[in-house]
Amino acid sequence: MDSAKQNALRAIIRQINTDIDVQLAGVEPKDRIKSKHIGVIFKIFDKHRETIKLLGFSHTQFLYQMSLINGVIKERD
Repeated sequence: MDSAKQNALRAIIRQINTDIDVQLAGVEPKDRIKSKHIGVIFKIFDKHRETIKLLGFSHTQFLYQMSLINGVIKERD
């Protein structure tokens, strides 16, 4: 993928993170994965899903990049 598409994907992921922070303000990050909040997160994902597909990224690529940005996984040096 070219760098413009990678940058666009990263911008979408940052927007998703911002949307989640706004929608779940006051909820501890560790509590956001509970069933009563997970629906909100999936709605936000669904809102951006078509744009991610149009950029040519699979759902797996999206999740991988999101995990990298959020520090869930780390790339090897």
